[in-house]
Amino acid sequence: MTKTPYHPIACGLHETYQLAVMRRAMIDLSWRTEDDCLQKARVLIEDVFTEAQAEYLRVKTQPGNGYVIRLDRIVEACWVETGQPLLG
Repeated sequence: MTKTPYHPIACGLHETYQLAVMRRAMIDLSWRTEDDCLQKARVLIEDVFTEAQAEYLRVKTQPGNGYVIRLDRIVEACWVETGQPLLG
């Protein structure tokens, strides 16, 4: 999956993504693809996982589209219920 070197994120932020999984909370997420295109979606984080020495989110949108997003490609993440950013 990884084309560019992975840059680890803060442990606290990683734990916050795991909390979102446990809460089944909706998140407003912005991220950059490997082609550097900005994507935005309201998502449910289904899983946080490691593969090929990088960390990822597996997410699903309301219409049911699924994405796998590398954590260091995330630009912004906010709780839908409060509008507050996820903090690590």
